[in-house]
Amino acid sequence: MSVSRDPIRKAFAALLNTALVGSGKPVEAVYDYQIGDISTYNPVVMVYSGPIQRRRVYGCEDVDITLYADVYVLYADSTSGWTKADAEDAIDAIESAIAAVVADPNHTLNQSGHSISYAEEPTRMEGVEIGGVEYCREVISITVQVRGQ
Repeated sequence: MSVSRDPIRKAFAALLNTALVGSGKPVEAVYDYQIGDISTYNPVVMVYSGPIQRRRVYGCEDVDITLYADVYVLYADSTSGWTKADAEDAIDAIESAIAAVVADPNHTLNQSGHSISYAEEPTRMEGVEIGGVEYCREVISITVQVRGQ
């Protein structure tokens, strides 16, 4: 049976949700898909599927799955007092928390025989405008290796 990205993407998003969302944590919502309207929450993380590489090795399928974790943080909002400095602090804290999840050898994806890591390319930061509102966006590429399926 071939490996599907779907359960792996959802499991990774669930790990991020547990680590990042809740009282005293840096994110208001984690989605396991791309959403169109991010104005409801700030900050948000979206986890979605990227490229997949499949190969047969000794009769088993080895698979490298790329997932993307997009972090969106409101750039500034004078009515609420949210500043550019707050946005920078938030995006740094979120990236660090995601890195901790990926590095944790005890989470369910690592325990199920998969290997999860940041992809070789660096994260990408950019400013984006959505619905007339400016956000800081960081795209984090994650590689999940599934061996011998």
